Amino acid sequence: MADRAQQDGNFPFREKAREHLDTAQKLLCGHGQRLIYACLELRLAIEAIAYDTLQTYEKNMSPEIAEAYEHWQPSKILRLLSTHDPLVDVSLRVQIREVGEDGAPVGGDPTFDGVDRRLTVAWVEKAHRSLGSFLHQRTISQLKKGKTIDEAKVRTEASRILIMMREVLASEVYGIKLSSELSISICDPLSG
Repeated sequence: MADRAQQDGNFPFREKAREHLDTAQKLLCGHGQRLIYACLELRLAIEAIAYDTLQTYEKNMSPEIAEAYEHWQPSKILRLLSTHDPLVDVSLRVQIREVGEDGAPVGGDPTFDGVDRRLTVAWVEKAHRSLGSFLHQRTISQLKKGKTIDEAKVRTEASRILIMMREVLASEVYGIKLSSELSISICDPLSG
């Protein structure tokens, strides 16, 4: 992705996040520095998803929310956006059904049924910080004690984060914003 706006003014952050995840997955098969670079790629993927979310809200942002552009930290971006839309970090199930003349849904399967899987502020904060802990030079104390990077721990944590990110990027729909004119019912997308 060239780091410039597309014709429509949007950057393809979801595609960039997928590229970071693919690179991270390849690096996770390695050892040593390759694992460290995998953590960096995962952090970049988290940031790309946060930027994609910010970009979704761009046209409707108030000056207060526009402050989110000043931050690179994904948790700060999502926290600022949540003051504008409390559902910004809530996964949403979207069903499209035929309705009868009375406005009630007609029986049968929905025409479309999909989930907009989203990262929560708490998850982003924890995952971004966790990955960051692997990206620092070993301290003098750690080096004197012979403490090396625990590759199994790095691989386990990075793999857990990679799985969650893949689930978000596999969403059937994404970037849904609801206007205040719609009535909604929030349910756990995993409970059906």
